[in-house]
This record gives sequence, structure tokens and C-alpha cells, in this order.
Amino acid sequence: MKPPNLLVFRNQQVKLGDLGVSVKLDSKERDYNAVSFTPKGSTPGFIPSKFKDRVEGNELLSKNEMFSCDQFALKKTFEFVIKGIESLEQGNPKWTD
Repeated sequence: MKPPNLLVFRNQQVKLGDLGVSVKLDSKERDYNAVSFTPKGSTPGFIPSKFKDRVEGNELLSKNEMFSCDQFALKKTFEFVIKGIESLEQGNPKWTD
């Protein structure tokens, strides 16, 4: 998740796009700490620093670690968008991190 993946339509409806590689989790699997998923791809600045080397090295992560990466990316996306809106309101349209 990153700002360019937020698609805003003329009616101001927002949809998420370009989700990249996703993993369908088995609802019966309860061991969220089992290290068994290989992340594919990342966007600099939208991945927690504690997982950066592991994600870039395609090392295995647990479901909980994958959830943590997703939550971090979503939080960073919202922060980026809010900062951009604040800069527009101040008359300084600047979309930088």
C-alpha cells in the first residue's frame, strides 16, 4: 500500500488498486507465528525498518509479521495523504514525504 494505489474518482469515491502479490490465508490455520511466507516486493519508506532487510532479502515471515508490514504501510500511506491535504489547505500544494 502506498499513495499512488489510492484511486480517487470524479465522485470522490476512493478505491484501492495495484495490490501486487497477495496471500490468501487459510482460515483454519491458527499459528500466526509460523514463519512460512516469502514477501514479494516492497516500496522504500512503506516497510518497517525492522523487517526491511528480511523483506528485501526475500526471507520468510510469519503471518503476524506480514500483518505488521501491511499495517505500517497503510499508516504511512494515510500520513502521506494527510500531510498532502494539509499542505493544500495552507496554499502550498506539495506532495513530498
